[in-house]
Amino acid sequence: MIKHPALRIAAIEDCDPAFLDQLQADLETFGRMTPYGHLIKDFEIDGSYAMRCATLMSDLDINIATGEDLKESLQLTEDNKDVQAVANQFIRALSVKYGLMVSPARKYPFAKNNPKIMCFSLRERKTYGTVSRINPHLDVGVVGEDGLTRSFNPSTDIPEMYDPWASTLDQWREKYGEKLLEFGETPETAWMKP
Repeated sequence: MIKHPALRIAAIEDCDPAFLDQLQADLETFGRMTPYGHLIKDFEIDGSYAMRCATLMSDLDINIATGEDLKESLQLTEDNKDVQAVANQFIRALSVKYGLMVSPARKYPFAKNNPKIMCFSLRERKTYGTVSRINPHLDVGVVGEDGLTRSFNPSTDIPEMYDPWASTLDQWREKYGEKLLEFGETPETAWMKP
């Protein structure tokens, strides 16, 4: 997948506000589709985008904050697997829409309450946490049907890359300036250079 230009930045806090509105609206729709939607307090982007070190190959990690209702939300999912399956299909469609793996999970009641976890609250549009770690290497892999991750070489395992947003790149360059990550600029994406 080729990442949408609005997400070709290192930090989610630098993302275009209108695009964040769209992302939040999509996640709110996902939330309403889940059996625990009424318990969701926030969508917190954590991982590399929150830590200001996202690359062109980064996924979008999202903590679904349910606060003190975390256990109840997990039980509702267990009791309503068919409803959750439909919501999961919606997330797969968002991954295609945005050109990256959208990875929502209920990892913490609230990530923003843990100072060792950097996160960006979509509902508050605020970054929390003070500890930042930089990913020293790119771990590229694919998850097989058996759930195991296998390394792959993008230059040989992906026959051809086409950027569906190529015609809009100039407007994103103008909007983001030097913050826009470009394919071909890093060793990990040099093979993608047009």
